[in-house]
Amino acid sequence: TISFDTASNLALPVTFTWTVQFSNLGANAAGLLVYGPPTVGSSFDDFWLNAGGTWSTVQLNGGSVPGDFAARFGATVQVVPPSIVYDNTAVPVADGSGNQLYYPSASEYGDEITLSGANRVLTAFDFYYYYSGVSAGSATAAIRFYKNDGPGGAPGTSFFTSDPITLNPGYRRQTINFSAAAGLIAPDSFTWTVRFSDLGANQAGLLVYGPPTVGSSPDDFWQNAGGAWSTFLINGGSVPSDFAGRFGATLQAVPVSIVSFSLANGDLTFRVSGGIPPLQLQVRPSLTTGSWVNYGAPFTNTTLTLPAPGGSQSFFRVVSQ
Repeated sequence: TISFDTASNLALPVTFTWTVQFSNLGANAAGLLVYGPPTVGSSFDDFWLNAGGTWSTVQLNGGSVPGDFAARFGATVQVVPPSIVYDNTAVPVADGSGNQLYYPSASEYGDEITLSGANRVLTAFDFYYYYSGVSAGSATAAIRFYKNDGPGGAPGTSFFTSDPITLNPGYRRQTINFSAAAGLIAPDSFTWTVRFSDLGANQAGLLVYGPPTVGSSPDDFWQNAGGAWSTFLINGGSVPSDFAGRFGATLQAVPVSIVSFSLANGDLTFRVSGGIPPLQLQVRPSLTTGSWVNYGAPFTNTTLTLPAPGGSQSFFRVVSQ
């Protein structure tokens, strides 16, 4: 078995050839096992052989047995490289003494934000905090993400809770990474919060930054006091009431599919969904033989109309990036 890290983003075309070359066998023999036909996907009933630098197709036993070899491929949907969809880490806010301002509280509190762009599968989250302790100990922070579906648009349904994060002294940046395979999908707008625990006589708080340079945030924040969420302003609203945070995300990739098609006045109309544009319509005259060839130009809309090809029958598919 050969395993591939999804981070390497080894993307396969729809049709390709896999090969093997055995070396240093001495007097021994080695070869691929002959299996067929495939139960998932398809393969031509011959194989490619490179003899002296020239590729040619060969059949086993004159074609009396399948010309295919035992193999299995696993794959996930191709992902788009992540991008920053919210960033409030560029503009620090100072207190009256010129030091970095932070908001200390033992209550759960945090920022309502709106993401930019279309990427919504979260890949990473950075937040900045201050901890007054002299060393790491039992003090921790827990991060939560909420949909704003509570009363009056308050935080309601939680869709992520972190493990306890050990606090380190001073001003710190903490990163939480999310596996793309986990598929943590964020809504366009939501609230992220923190709750500091086991502080003892020390203080901890999120760093105040603002305004955001990517995405947006209302100029207040949510705090949970006694089980009820309320909005608050820092210093009566004289400074931004937002906290340093940054989200990275990739695109939610849905497999492309043909939803419907129709034929009218010699034109074919396809309606498609999913995929990563630009999309490409392809055609071939048989479902099992022949090569898929592009039909028409790449497109980005969900509806495509093209003249119907000639011939008694045609098979179509749509491929995405």
